[in-house]
Amino acid sequence: MTDIQLIASDMDHTLLEEDGSVPTGLFDRIRALREHGVEFAAVSGRSIATLQGLFAPVRKAVTLVGDNGAVIERGSRRVYTNALPTATQQHLVVHAQRQRAGVPILSGVDAGTSMRGIGATLPSWVTFSTPCAWCPTLNSSSRM
Repeated sequence: MTDIQLIASDMDHTLLEEDGSVPTGLFDRIRALREHGVEFAAVSGRSIATLQGLFAPVRKAVTLVGDNGAVIERGSRRVYTNALPTATQQHLVVHAQRQRAGVPILSGVDAGTSMRGIGATLPSWVTFSTPCAWCPTLNSSSRM
């Protein structure tokens, strides 16, 4: 077997416990991997801020890949960000609103943004996007 240099893991229903908590001993294992020259990367659709909170005890020893790969941080340094152009965001929001099958949420680097009033319909949203910002509409002039 060749030397392993990186272990990357999805979060929900893979690395995390069923209740969303970090498994006991994980941070010790991450530190031990680091001592042996193996990097650990947590990969998730969750926001980068949510991952920062989950991995705070080992923040400088991990790579975080959040927002479905749109933001990557190695240690406490942001090394990659890929945001959709505003026009594309607006097109997708309008499309989602027309479908009436869900609630549009813009996942930004600093916060997830959605329209006021969805908290009752999406209580689990705060699990995946922290912090959350609320605005009257999701057009470019009203977002926080």
